[in-house]
Formats: sequence, structure tokens, C-alpha cells
Amino acid sequence: MAAEVGPSGNILVIDDDPDFLRMIRSVMRHLFSSIHVARTGKEALRIAEAEPVDVILIEVEMQRECGFTLCSQLKKHPILSHRPVILISSGYNNLSVETLRACGAVDFLAKPFKTSDLHRQIQNVLESQQT
Repeated sequence: MAAEVGPSGNILVIDDDPDFLRMIRSVMRHLFSSIHVARTGKEALRIAEAEPVDVILIEVEMQRECGFTLCSQLKKHPILSHRPVILISSGYNNLSVETLRACGAVDFLAKPFKTSDLHRQIQNVLESQQT
């Protein structure tokens, strides 16, 4: 049975841009029951340890943290190691499968993106986790 992203889904978004985080909360609120946002890796760990999440989005280019490194760290965490991570960035148009695998991410989405593209990508990732 396919995973449903919707009222019961929980997402964690890690980005140091408060405007982007506000936008994500606004456009994704009808798709997820909980949208957790973090501006740092430390904050993301605190949230993830307290709240279960279905999928994690990480900005690759943050001012104080490297999204690739953060992804690798989260994938080593016992609670988060099996959670799918999608990297997002305005600085990269495309990432190789090798780059994604090296840090533990399952997919990539370039900013700016359409909400429908993000939703479809998350749905695809969650469905692939079910198989």
C-alpha cells in the first residue's frame, strides 16, 4: 500500500532562511499535520528526538552549517538514520547520485521549486520507503 502524505504526515525542514521557513509552513500546511522547522542542526536534533518525522528537508548552503555534513550527521543518529532526507538548494541545479549517497540523502530539489513538485517528490520518497 502506498504511503500517503497528508494530514498525518510529519516533516522537518532545516534551513537558516526564516523567509523560506515561513513559506514552507504556509504552502505545506494543508499537506502535513506537523511541519517542524529548524535553523540549525542542533535544533533539528532536539526536534527530531521529541517528535517523530516522516521526511527531512535540508538546505545544502546554510551560513553556519554545511547541509551535506548535517545530512551525514543526522543519518548516523539512531532516531533519524532510517528517515529519508531530501536536500534542497538554490546554489546547485543538480547533484549526482554519488553525492546524494555519500551524505545519505535520497533526493534533491533545486530552489525555486513549485509546491506540487515538492509534494510529488516527498510522496515518491515515502512510497519508495514502503517497498
